[in-house]
Amino acid sequence: MTDRRTGVATQAEKPTAMVDCPVCEYSVAAPRWRSSKEYTTRRCPDCGLIFLPEDDLVADDLQRLYSGNEVSTADYYLRTREADLLHFSDLFARIERRMRPGKLLDVGCSVGTSLELAQARGWDARGLEPNPRAAELAVQRGLLVATGFLDDSFVANSLGNYDAITISDVLEHVFQPVRMLEHCHAMLADGGVVAVTTINVDSWLCRRFQVKLPEHVIYFSARTLRQALEKAAFRSVEVSPYARERDIASMALSTTEMGGFERLVSSVARAVQPLNRIGMKCLKFWKDELVAIGVKSARGSDSGRRAQP
Repeated sequence: MTDRRTGVATQAEKPTAMVDCPVCEYSVAAPRWRSSKEYTTRRCPDCGLIFLPEDDLVADDLQRLYSGNEVSTADYYLRTREADLLHFSDLFARIERRMRPGKLLDVGCSVGTSLELAQARGWDARGLEPNPRAAELAVQRGLLVATGFLDDSFVANSLGNYDAITISDVLEHVFQPVRMLEHCHAMLADGGVVAVTTINVDSWLCRRFQVKLPEHVIYFSARTLRQALEKAAFRSVEVSPYARERDIASMALSTTEMGGFERLVSSVARAVQPLNRIGMKCLKFWKDELVAIGVKSARGSDSGRRAQP
C-alpha cells in the first residue's frame, strides 16, 4: 500500500522489478513511489532517490517531446521572462561570490533569458537547448545557442572550456543525472563552478505540482543531490532548499497538472498582474526547489577561482 499523505510506498508493499538507482547504482527491487496509467516511479531504499526507471520509457521518446516543443515549450518561457530574470539574477550572484565573470554555458537555456542577463553582468555566455523552436528564438535575439542535447560529441569539443556552467530546472529531466554532471565537470576549467537548481521532493509543493510523468524522471532531496554532485567529482558542494519566482499567470500554459481551483487562480492572476506578483512571492515560502554549487578542484587545490575583493 501507499501512504496517501506522502505518496511513499509503505513497508507492507512488496518490491517489484529489479532496477539500478541512477545515483548510488544500488541494484534492488525498489518499491513503488507513485504511479500513473503508464509510468511507475521507484524509491531507492539505499539513498532514497525517487526516479522513473529508464526501461519504463525509451529515452528517444522523451527526446522527441523536447525536440517537438511538446514540453518545456518556447511560448511558456517567453511568458515567464520576468520571473526568470529574478531567478537567474540570484543564481549568477551565487556564482559571482566565488569567481569573476568569465566563460559561461547554460545547459537547457530555452529562449535565452539567462544568457541575456549573463552578458549584461559581464559573462561570455552561450547556451545549449534541445528544443529547436526555443533555440531559434534565442539565436534571433543575437545569442550564441547550439541546438541539441548534452552528448559525448558536444562535450568532446568543449573540454575545459568554461569557467561556470548553469543547469537550471534540467537535471530532473534526464535519466542519468550523474553522467550529465560528469559531462559538466569535464567541460569546466580547473576551479570552475557548476550551479544547479532542481525540484525538491521534500517539499509538499513539489509533490503537489511537480510530479510530471514522463517529463520529470528524477526527484532529488538535498541529500541525493549532494551525493550526485560528489559522485561526479565536484568538491566544496553546497546544497540548500530554494524557492524561485513562479509565474502563476503562466501555469496554465505549462505541463503542470492543475485542478479547477488552480486554473481559476491562474486565470485571475493573468488578468490582474498585481495578484500574480503577490502570488509569486507567497509560493516562495515553501521552497519547492534545491540550489546547489559544486567546484571542480584545481590541481593541488580544493578551492575555485576566487572573486576579486
